[in-house]
Amino acid sequence: MVKNILIVDDSLEIQMLLRVLLESKGYQIDCRSNGEEALDFLASRQKPTDLILLDLQMPIMDGLTFLFQRKELPVIKDIPVILMSGDEAIHKTGRIENIKTVIKKPLSMASILQALETF
Repeated sequence: MVKNILIVDDSLEIQMLLRVLLESKGYQIDCRSNGEEALDFLASRQKPTDLILLDLQMPIMDGLTFLFQRKELPVIKDIPVILMSGDEAIHKTGRIENIKTVIKKPLSMASILQALETF
């Protein structure tokens, strides 16, 4: 069962909304604003992260770069990822390797909770 979720999104509003929603459902939430911060956090974390909610478009390090660099770190490479994106091409083609779930932005709380149920 998923307990610890890392939200990686440059929007503080989305971070806050997801935190409130998911903590009310019993999840423990950590947030980072870009892929670089997320990699640093995950590499130094003592407690495991069960799932990553990842935005695609962010400054400093975007979601695709995060996914590529994550493969190089054995400790975190197998953490499941749910991608959050407004990019229509991602939704139509499923073009990102090893991503089983893509949630379309703007986010709906129902779609977030439904995606979490798959894990």
